[in-house]
Amino acid sequence: MTPITNRLPGFGAAEAARKRSSLLIKVAVTLVLLVVSLRWVRLDVLAASLRQARPGPLLVAALMLVLGGFAGAASWFCILRARLPSMRFRDAAACHWSGMFFNSFLPSNVGGDVVKGYLVMRNGAPAPSGETSTAPTWRVVVMSLLLDRALNLAMLLGIGGFALLIDRHGWGMAVTAAGAVLVALPLVSMAARRCAVPAHDVSEGSDETGWRDAVRALFRAACAFAGAPRRLVPLLLAALASQVLKTWSNLFIIRALGLAIPSLTMWMVIPLFGVVSALPISIGGLGVRELTAQAVSGPLGLDNTHLVALSLAGHALVTAVSMLGAIPLLTRRRNAGGARDQAMRC
Repeated sequence: MTPITNRLPGFGAAEAARKRSSLLIKVAVTLVLLVVSLRWVRLDVLAASLRQARPGPLLVAALMLVLGGFAGAASWFCILRARLPSMRFRDAAACHWSGMFFNSFLPSNVGGDVVKGYLVMRNGAPAPSGETSTAPTWRVVVMSLLLDRALNLAMLLGIGGFALLIDRHGWGMAVTAAGAVLVALPLVSMAARRCAVPAHDVSEGSDETGWRDAVRALFRAACAFAGAPRRLVPLLLAALASQVLKTWSNLFIIRALGLAIPSLTMWMVIPLFGVVSALPISIGGLGVRELTAQAVSGPLGLDNTHLVALSLAGHALVTAVSMLGAIPLLTRRRNAGGARDQAMRC
């Protein structure tokens, strides 16, 4: 049912005006942050690095981003399958890549999530043997998106923390910490199993409208996965593979541009870039990442121009790879048009 506020006179116009104002503010903030961050770098060095980029390492980096995109689709698919058993990976991957495409062009950090959630809601989960497809509820879809985003951010923090431990305390401490996490997983699983609620209650509560209820619902959904090792292990492996591949691709960007950034430092900096990019401040994290690069270049003993070059080149390559998301969109539109033509002929 359409909310009554949407039917009030002038409400739609007011909402559209608010969105336009928010967009203009975000564009202005992005431009200001970029200008400020670029004032502190050597523009000639930055331009030379980007202009003299070697295509070979860039192609390898792009391939790793593609693989990381499919791994990210797999992690979201693991979450969706818990509530939509008939969901196929190719359908989840098509929605995921379509969301990546829009995430590169919509003026919002969550724009792609909205698109891929909408596509799942519209298309449903195809059922085998000619049965009626399963129509997911909006709560199921939203909860899957929130859980997937939270898990991938946690993986980024874990990768950065592991690299930081190696840098500060050596491999022994880092391996010990990783081993402690692995040992703790069964204990976390047992604790989560006690907190978990029946599957049909997860993300379906009709009384959950406030943000506190949303947080509780997200916690229960996380417990439902943590308490089921057969679901949890593939989910964690897919999310880890996605973030490792996406982070690793930056090593080849560094080689392509000839930047003086040590490999270990890259494993600390890129997760930090990923986390700050999730902040709803600018378009696609532009400006925020570059200011972050300026802030950490001194403590890490790096050239701030090289860090900014890595940030800008990485963003450009991610945008280029995300263009692949247009393929499922165009294919779906063409198939829908063919189906309509056939129906009209009949």
